[in-house]
Amino acid sequence: PAYWQQVQAARKGKPSALDILGHLDVVGEGEGWDTEPYTATEKVDKEQFSGTILPLTEDAGQEYIDETLFLGDSNTVRYMMYSASDNSKVAFTSLENNIGVTSMGVTSITSLKCEEFQGYSDKVTMPEAVKILQPKRVIIGFGTNNLTMDTDTFISNYKKGLKAIHDAYPYADIIVNAIPPLDKERENSNLSMKQVDRLNAAIAKMCEQEGYKYLDSSEALEDPATGWAKK
Repeated sequence: PAYWQQVQAARKGKPSALDILGHLDVVGEGEGWDTEPYTATEKVDKEQFSGTILPLTEDAGQEYIDETLFLGDSNTVRYMMYSASDNSKVAFTSLENNIGVTSMGVTSITSLKCEEFQGYSDKVTMPEAVKILQPKRVIIGFGTNNLTMDTDTFISNYKKGLKAIHDAYPYADIIVNAIPPLDKERENSNLSMKQVDRLNAAIAKMCEQEGYKYLDSSEALEDPATGWAKK
């Protein structure tokens, strides 16, 4: 789309909090340790959400990526660090279509002024950036920094953020990405895959209720033999 040709000229740069070389996000928005019991049924039910979970398809190509705006925490930042294939030296995303902020969580989507644009005196929030950029679609991923938050509070804040993004530019498709699996050798041993699975199941349910699509990237990144992130 033509608008992406103007993005680089319009954007001044990334937020100072963005740490491309950072490690796994620290939990910054939890509201007390989660004590909810976990059961295997809290995995995302593929049959129940078959109309919401995006199915596996052939590679849509670079154009699909270029016309997509990626929003999220440091997991989104890392899209600018790795290429889409082993044979490519080009990063998966670039400054033109990536707004990622280290340690950011769902409660900050509507309030954190994290992006600068030429012609604007102040930084803008993610929903405001969506209004300016007007992408064809938005892929958003939060939750790594909210694993200790109770489910209802997490979903309530996520709904608020997604509604703000939709209201800012209703013509963009919204895809909610799963929370990625944790490394078994994670630094914070208080975090578990039970928390990830619980919130991902809640995200899928929210997407079905609100009319968004759910990208189950967690399944592709999880080692079925260990239940943790693939090495």
